[in-house]
Amino acid sequence: MGVSEEKNSKIIDGTALGFSLMCTVLFRSFPKQLVMFFIDEEMSVAFGTRFLSVLAFAAPLCAMSYVANMTFQAARRRKSSLVLSTMRKGVVDIPAMVLLKSKLGLDGITLATPFAEVVSAIIGGVLFAVFLKSLKREEKELYT
Repeated sequence: MGVSEEKNSKIIDGTALGFSLMCTVLFRSFPKQLVMFFIDEEMSVAFGTRFLSVLAFAAPLCAMSYVANMTFQAARRRKSSLVLSTMRKGVVDIPAMVLLKSKLGLDGITLATPFAEVVSAIIGGVLFAVFLKSLKREEKELYT
């Protein structure tokens, strides 16, 4: 990775993380108002407010997963990209919804997405560490 590519990568990473943190603060600070922007029915607003408050914690993890996935795609690491993208929604999120709903009711469905984001962020972090290690090895081989 060249100097300008590394600088651009840091800018993109920082922007994604900053935006997701801003969303977390907004979603946690004004969940009811944000939900009411779209719907005004009392039960839906109550559920949506609770859902948005919990989901807000997943925003930074989601941003990190997107950045890692885009990096894998750009580096043609198809397997890592596939594992990370399917992990978030198909492999973890849907089974977590079923399992957590059976244990916690509707709150379980709400908690499934942040749970899936935590699991995906851990797996994405491991995949990214492996990717960086292989990148350094390839760079070393190239220059020796």
